Amino acid sequence: MNKVTLLSLAALLNLAACTPARDTAEEVVTVDFRARTSKSAVVDDSAIHCLDIFVYRSDTGAPEAHLRTEGLSASLELPKGVKLDWIVLANAPEGTDPTQCSKMEDNSPTSLVMSGRGSGIFTKSSSVSLKLSRLMSKVVLEKLTPSEGFSRAYLADVAGTCTYLEEPDTSKVRYNVQGADMSLNPFLIDCLVSSSCTGAEFLCYPDPLGKTSLVLEMEAPYGTDIYRARLPALKSNTTYIIKELVIESRKELRITIQINPWEEVDSSCTLE
Repeated sequence: MNKVTLLSLAALLNLAACTPARDTAEEVVTVDFRARTSKSAVVDDSAIHCLDIFVYRSDTGAPEAHLRTEGLSASLELPKGVKLDWIVLANAPEGTDPTQCSKMEDNSPTSLVMSGRGSGIFTKSSSVSLKLSRLMSKVVLEKLTPSEGFSRAYLADVAGTCTYLEEPDTSKVRYNVQGADMSLNPFLIDCLVSSSCTGAEFLCYPDPLGKTSLVLEMEAPYGTDIYRARLPALKSNTTYIIKELVIESRKELRITIQINPWEEVDSSCTLE
């Protein structure tokens, strides 16, 4: 995903839900944004149901256009020969502003929130591609040794919000701080709690300070033993595969983690 210079948050707050007035003498081109998802082992994690496209002038930060579409394509008339920056949000709630924080519950099992951005000067019919990345991180527990007595696993001290534009800051909204909170909505419970210790998948928002941990509950003759494995600082659109978590003693765990980019979602923008 190409990085572009972002204007200040104060300027972005001026983004409106309609196209602002433009100098009538300015020549325009039609920009047809067409989104298509790449092949994925799990189709739902790359599905795009709606797009919010925000366009603004690079030199002043002035909003140029905003369009929301309940589909995979949208057309905008944009000024010819003017450098523009754009921000694209996918599967975000209606009325979302890109300066806001996304909430983890804005996602759903078949609709993960994504974002992307880019810049360009449109002078003639051409095409440009951009990447949409999920805000979520994925944690996978492949193997637990030993697994006898396993009861459940869950992510603890999980960030509940994430910024769209800047590097994620430490979220003040946290889930499962005092243990597995089974009063959360069903989607969050499915993301954060698992009754399986083999191939268990968890979804959460990024945590730059590394506060999030994986907690295991194991049945013992005298009650339940709790084991806590601290995870690395979690980044958006990244998969953390715990190849093996070994319980060596009541106070010592050995963890092997493989970190991979989560497959990016391809989109295309064709200028006509």
